[in-house]
Amino acid sequence: MSIAQGVTSGTPLLHQNRRQLDSRRVGAVLLDGLLLSPMVLLARQYDFGADVLALALALVYFFLCDITTGQTVGKAVLGLRTVTVDGQIPGPRAAAPRTILRIVDHSLIGLLVMVISGGRRQRLGDLAGRTVVVRADDVRPPARTFRLADAAYPALWLAPALALFVLSAEGKVAGTYRADADAICAEAGAVSHQIQRVDQLLVLFRQQQAALEALDPPMNWEARHDRLVAEASALTTQLVVLVSRATASRRPERTLRRGLTKLDAANRAASARIAALGFEDCGETA
Repeated sequence: MSIAQGVTSGTPLLHQNRRQLDSRRVGAVLLDGLLLSPMVLLARQYDFGADVLALALALVYFFLCDITTGQTVGKAVLGLRTVTVDGQIPGPRAAAPRTILRIVDHSLIGLLVMVISGGRRQRLGDLAGRTVVVRADDVRPPARTFRLADAAYPALWLAPALALFVLSAEGKVAGTYRADADAICAEAGAVSHQIQRVDQLLVLFRQQQAALEALDPPMNWEARHDRLVAEASALTTQLVVLVSRATASRRPERTLRRGLTKLDAANRAASARIAALGFEDCGETA
């Protein structure tokens, strides 16, 4: 008996056995993943704010597909449709929780829940939105027109994702590359004011350089990272040369004092160049 026959004869959609659709559902997930993969792969070249934004945009795609036709590209290709338990295209109140819970459903937890639901094959999002996935030919509700009010639902996750993306790009979020680089420089700057001996300053320069070199910059910061490390390395080298010259000099203290004055000027020039690259704390303390 088809699902359409089940509905007309009074058998609720919720109790139809849909185990035979498992392979199609997996295929639909893979096709949709392939469709979204260029955006996801591009985002992974940047700080995690871009990953979050890509996820938010992917969720918008699934939400819009659910509330208009009940079909993503993958579902359309494989003849599936998402409908409510009474056979209608999901409204935004049903589609929103179904969409958000994809974050969990596309994992082992989601798979286990779907299997535990038995023949109903409802994942967490289906349970929350009271929806089911059926054969597209069995249930053909009229398409639903997108309304401006519907945008309020994806805005709930898209707006914070955009904000995080911007803050991440500006290095305002802990754990992003620029925030880590600035933190290294800020810490070195704070310690440098307490140093009394040149050998301690050299150790600090080397530690700062090593810490910066250990960072893994995203693609959009790679060139600037290389220049930042080069500036740090140049200052370290200048200090090494200065210490060597002072040690070999007949008047080491005078040589060292003059050399440190020149190094300070070089440091200020390097700071200006680094600040122009977009590093705030490194531009101040390099």
